[in-house]
Amino acid sequence: MTKVLFVYPNKEGYPGIPLGISTCADVLRQSKHEIDLFDITFMVPKKQDHEAREKANLVLEVDVEKYWGVGGNVDISKEFRKKIETFNPDLLAFSVVENNYGTSKKLFKIAKEVSSVPIITGGVFPTIAPQYFIEDNNVDLVCRGEGEYALLNLANRMQEGQKLENIPNLITKKKGGIISNDLGSYYDWPSTMGQDWGIFDERHLYKPFIG
Repeated sequence: MTKVLFVYPNKEGYPGIPLGISTCADVLRQSKHEIDLFDITFMVPKKQDHEAREKANLVLEVDVEKYWGVGGNVDISKEFRKKIETFNPDLLAFSVVENNYGTSKKLFKIAKEVSSVPIITGGVFPTIAPQYFIEDNNVDLVCRGEGEYALLNLANRMQEGQKLENIPNLITKKKGGIISNDLGSYYDWPSTMGQDWGIFDERHLYKPFIG
C-alpha cells in the first residue's frame, strides 16, 4: 500500500470538485492504496473567483461566507505541515493550474522542509509547460496528460520498491539528467469506477447561481 496525499492549492477559493483529483483518487483507492487530501479552498480569506462572477453578473450577490466560511484565520502553511506529519504520506500529488502556480511553489517548499517524500505535479499547467515544474528543485516528477494510469503505476512501483523512470506520461529526474517518457494510452474505465468525492468537503457542492 502506498499512501498518497493529494494537494489542491485552490487559492481563488471557489468551490468545485476537480475531476483529475477525484478520478485519480478513486483509481488508487480501488487498488487498495491509501489516499487523503489537503485542500485550501475554504482556508483562503477571499473568494476571488466568486467576487469576479458577481461583478460580471454571472451570479447574484449572496452571503457565501454563511455557507463557505470566512477562512481568514487559518494558517495554511501550519495546517499543511500538520497534515503531512499526521498522514505521513509516501507521495505528495499536486494538481496545478496557472492561477495556483505561485501558491503551489510555496507549498512545494514547505513540503520539502517537512518531508523527503517525492512530489509529483499534474494538471493543465504541468501538461502544457512541464519545464516550469521539472526544473523546480522541490519537484521530483511531472505527469503530462491523464494521470490515472501514471499515478497507479507509480504507486504500485513505490509499493514494490521498483524503479520509477520508465512510466508513461511521467517526467522524472535521475542523476545526470531528466527522463521524459512518451504519453501512454487513455485509461480504460471499468463500470465500477468513477470519482471519489468522499475526500472533499461537502461545501464544494454549495453553489450560488441565481442567488
